[in-house]
Amino acid sequence: MGPPSWANGRRSVERAALLGIPAGALPAAPLPAPPAAVDVTGHAGHPRSLADCTIADLSALWAGPLCSGLLGRGGARVVKVETAERPDRARHGNRRLWRLLNGNKEDRTVDRTRLRDEIDAADIVVLSSRRRAYEQLGIDVDDVLRARTDKVVVAITGHGWRDDRVGFGDDAAVAGGLVARHPVDGAPRFLADAIADPLTGLHAAVAAARCATAGGQWFVDAALARVSGAMAAVACAHEPALAATRRRRGWVLETAEGDWPVAPPRARAT
Repeated sequence: MGPPSWANGRRSVERAALLGIPAGALPAAPLPAPPAAVDVTGHAGHPRSLADCTIADLSALWAGPLCSGLLGRGGARVVKVETAERPDRARHGNRRLWRLLNGNKEDRTVDRTRLRDEIDAADIVVLSSRRRAYEQLGIDVDDVLRARTDKVVVAITGHGWRDDRVGFGDDAAVAGGLVARHPVDGAPRFLADAIADPLTGLHAAVAAARCATAGGQWFVDAALARVSGAMAAVACAHEPALAATRRRRGWVLETAEGDWPVAPPRARAT
């Protein structure tokens, strides 16, 4: 029996989606680069400073908290909003990462029936659940945007606001084609741990900052798989990766432009 085909991988992904299981299949051929890493729609209003904005961070785990955390470092006031029924699970994970992502935020725990109040009070809202979850709570993003002259809603999901599939950093990166090809056998490997999360958080923060300072009503649709696809096109992820080589002065990557210094490899903590 030969290796599983791309078509079989796609069927497995479709079946996983029916069960609400995150899964991604590596594209059979390099995907065309999307026009932009994130999809931004809306219109500008009166310009304002990021320091004048309050953010309601309803997101969890990595990409969303990174997005709001970066905006907080840019001067915005950030309130991390959680419900007692569903707190951010990352609270019980790596404490250093938690402080890095959420250390500059105010904490607020509310009943889920009060989430709309927190959303309406903020200038920028960062979400990381699928659209269906908010619809079940009676929260419609279009209504949220219409309620304020200046409002930015950032939706960070696995595959896009209108796609109900579950997605996390590893599987979404694979779905976007963002992998490392072994320099010897050319086989795909994970590029980095949940690489789609920090990339998407960064791109979402840049987009949100531009929208907020322009004023007006904006919706930022930041999908992990889409951002991964954009980065894969830039990085030529379909080509074999460069192998790091140890020189007398340290580790380098040999490129056509010369040697690029890199950090030495280290064992991953278990």
